[in-house]
Amino acid sequence: MTVLSSAGAVLAMLTSPASAETKTVTTKPTAATMTPGEPVLFDDKTCPAGMIAKFTKAKRNNNISKKCVHK
Repeated sequence: MTVLSSAGAVLAMLTSPASAETKTVTTKPTAATMTPGEPVLFDDKTCPAGMIAKFTKAKRNNNISKKCVHK
């Protein structure tokens, strides 16, 4: 029984969406408010319908990249 429970837990982790790890914020992210390498989602109203902006701060400097991803 334990083996099946463990297998189910691993399967659930593998099939969960990556966006579950990305937090959504209510204010536009800045270099000062972000952790290097950690992506955050913010609806800045510039992405097409059904998409949201994903901001990521570079690990070695204060550059922030943005791309539109599906919600």
